Amino acid sequence: MNEMHDDHSLIPTDLDIARLAAMPVDGRVESENQTWVCLRYPAMPKKGWQWCEYSLIVNCPNVPAHPGTYEFKNLKSMVIYLQQLESVRKTNH
Repeated sequence: MNEMHDDHSLIPTDLDIARLAAMPVDGRVESENQTWVCLRYPAMPKKGWQWCEYSLIVNCPNVPAHPGTYEFKNLKSMVIYLQQLESVRKTNH
């Protein structure tokens, strides 16, 4: 497939990033191309560290199935993971 016509990229667009940065607790953001959904929920402190507060659901061709959600403590780590997952997707493409 010609990459110019590949609209399944997992990398967040500028609009995705803006919407994620403004997402309230108990909020939900779906990527512009509908390849992933992010849910935000209150993080519960536990013994000096923080439980995750972002759940990522990936629905994208050429990405191995995952039995549950991906969990992240912060938005930056989620974006980095999406970039890594994009390289896997392109390899399987």
